[in-house]
Amino acid sequence: MVRPALRLGALSVVLVVLAVACGGDALTPDRVRPRRTGDRSRGSDAPTPPTTSLPPTNPSSSPTGSTPSPATEALPLGELSVLSGSADCPVGKECELEFSVGCPEVREDAAGGLTVQSADGPPRGMVMFFSAGRGTTKWGLFRGSTTQAFFDDLRGEGLAVVLVNWHDSWLEAAPGEEVGPARLACRSSTVIRWVHDTVYESLSVPEQDPGVCGFCLAGDSGGASQISYALTHYGLDGILDVVVPSGGPPHAALAVGCLREGDRDLWFTSYSTPIMDASYGYFGGDGPCARQDESFTDAWNRDSVDSGGSDYEYPDTRLVFLFGERDETGGPTHAAFFIDRLEGSSLSLDARSVPDTGHLMSRSPTGLTWLREVLLATSF
Repeated sequence: MVRPALRLGALSVVLVVLAVACGGDALTPDRVRPRRTGDRSRGSDAPTPPTTSLPPTNPSSSPTGSTPSPATEALPLGELSVLSGSADCPVGKECELEFSVGCPEVREDAAGGLTVQSADGPPRGMVMFFSAGRGTTKWGLFRGSTTQAFFDDLRGEGLAVVLVNWHDSWLEAAPGEEVGPARLACRSSTVIRWVHDTVYESLSVPEQDPGVCGFCLAGDSGGASQISYALTHYGLDGILDVVVPSGGPPHAALAVGCLREGDRDLWFTSYSTPIMDASYGYFGGDGPCARQDESFTDAWNRDSVDSGGSDYEYPDTRLVFLFGERDETGGPTHAAFFIDRLEGSSLSLDARSVPDTGHLMSRSPTGLTWLREVLLATSF
């Protein structure tokens, strides 16, 4: 039976499909909430989809090690260089652009591509899509997918589509470079800022009501981490109207996952552990996450989206988290730490459990339908 949409209340919310199904206890963090500093500035009707409610719980556990000191300012962005192509697309057309991003605290540049699909008529907004894992594929475009029809639908409604794919993973450091995922996310955040300032602003989109998609982000799993870091560590909420993480972000409560504490649903797996270690320059299975190295606890806490950022208040940004009811990964469990941290801090914070859907919205017809309704909504 479909129940009303979840609204986060006074208690912390854990969004964990697998733990609920198995009767397990999910953990949420017990960390000091950092004080926000500094000022910020901002540069067709669709029904709200039906949602199923998700169970509240109380935070009860935190990783060992010291609580990270509150960050007082956003991390610096890098510079994007256009290598070839153009993002200036005529109405109804598609353009390709190759780029490279260099970041001040990251040793190596990372190359990637943008696919820009312009709206079919006068634009009302733009959505950037970030893919799962290492981010090296185009969101939803796999053999046999119907995702292009989803993009075409958005374009028909006036939303331009931008697909970000990395040729050099945004999530990997140079060998021996213990930089971590938060500073590597400079790559994604720099691309977001560049697309906003260079492509979106050129469209002269009419001003929208707060929380209605003008400039918007969506990301599956590791893509959810890319867009979450843009909020927490890089302070880009001032240009973001709607942010839709799905299946994550898995980059919350990193210490819990690497030290394999508490609920097993939080433990990083043989797939995710090497990805975590690659962000610290370890390749070959001997990194700190694989070793469960407690000396890295402070670094993991610093680099977690729920604990190490400088900005957790988004008064002009609507956040909608989407989680598949059939998601058997730890992504929703880790995301619960982030959601708990954000309670009451944004224009609108919503979490929805999507039926007939696994880990990735991009691979589910139902997930695409729900995402469409979120992106096109003019009231919430």
